[in-house]
Amino acid sequence: MALTLDYPAWFAAVDSDDHEDIYALYKAVEHAIDTGYYRCTENEGAWTVSSPATEEQLLLSSQEVRQALLTLIETRYFAGMDSDNWIALMRAMTDESGC
Repeated sequence: MALTLDYPAWFAAVDSDDHEDIYALYKAVEHAIDTGYYRCTENEGAWTVSSPATEEQLLLSSQEVRQALLTLIETRYFAGMDSDNWIALMRAMTDESGC
C-alpha cells in the first residue's frame, strides 16, 4: 500500500455521511486502535491509518499532525461537543427519526 502525508486529501477520500463511521475514525486515531472500518497503529511516534475506502494509508508523522486530523474531524462534525457526547446525540436523533 502507498503512504500519503496529505491528511486533508486522505480524509476527503474516506469521509462518510454515516456518523458511526466518523466516530470510528476519530476513536481509531485518538487511541491507535482498530474500530469500524479503520485501523490505526502507532510506531515510534508516528501513526499509520488505513481504511478500505482508499488504497493509500495515511501517515501521521507526529503528535501535531495526528492532533490536526482529530481537530479537522472535531471542527467538521462535533459542533463543540466531545466525541462521546456527539455520538450519543447522533444515535438519539437517529432513534427518534426511526432511521
